Amino acid sequence: ALEAAARDSGPITITDTGYEAAPTCFRMPHKKPKGGELTIDQRQFNKAIGAVRALAEKANADLKTRFKALRHVSLDPWRIGAV
Repeated sequence: ALEAAARDSGPITITDTGYEAAPTCFRMPHKKPKGGELTIDQRQFNKAIGAVRALAEKANADLKTRFKALRHVSLDPWRIGAV
């Protein structure tokens, strides 16, 4: 579904390095090649992705610690408002 939406309107999803074979709409950090080094551009790209992901992960953690009802939520995130 994300790939189809990316073709239509161009949203980009930032991920971690676990999505190796993901479609092009996913942006993930560059992995260091075996026996090599990342270029300066690749390192800067990794820093930018890490900074954006850190904000989102902090916001999620804040929600779960500040609102007791959300600590054990395992349902669809879009339905959390109903809780």
